[in-house]
Amino acid sequence: MILIGTCNHRDRLDPAILRAGRLDLHVEMPLPDEKMLAQILQKHLPEEDTPALEDLARRAVGHTPAELDAGIRAAKAAARQEPHAPTLADIARHLDLDDSDPAVTRRVDLPRSSDPVSKLVHRRHSVDWNDAFGCRRLVAEG
Repeated sequence: MILIGTCNHRDRLDPAILRAGRLDLHVEMPLPDEKMLAQILQKHLPEEDTPALEDLARRAVGHTPAELDAGIRAAKAAARQEPHAPTLADIARHLDLDDSDPAVTRRVDLPRSSDPVSKLVHRRHSVDWNDAFGCRRLVAEG
C-alpha cells in the first residue's frame, strides 16, 4: 500500500504519524526563489522585457506559483474588460505587491532543516521547482 499525505506545517503533526516505519519519505517543496519566479513569468509573458520581469519576480518572492498564476489570470481577465493588454503593473496589483516602498519585502518561512532529530530519524528530500512535477531528481539533505 502507498500512502501519500500533504501538509503545510509538518511540525504540527502528531509525532506518532512521523515515527520511523510509518511515513518514511518526506519531500519538501519550498517556495520558489526570485530566479524561478522570473522563469515562470517569462513563460507566461514572453513579450515582456527581462529586467521588468526580474523586478516583478523580486517583489513576488514569498508567493507560490499558484498565486502567481492566479494573479496573471486575474490581470488578463481584467484587461479584457477594459480592452487593453495586461501590464506588469496589473499583475502586481492583483498580487497585492505594493511598489510604493521598495524597502518592504515579503517574509519567507524556511523549513527547519537543521533539526538534528529529524535528520537522524527521517530521510528528508528537497525537490527543485524545475522538476517538481516530474520528480526526476530527489536530492538528499543530510
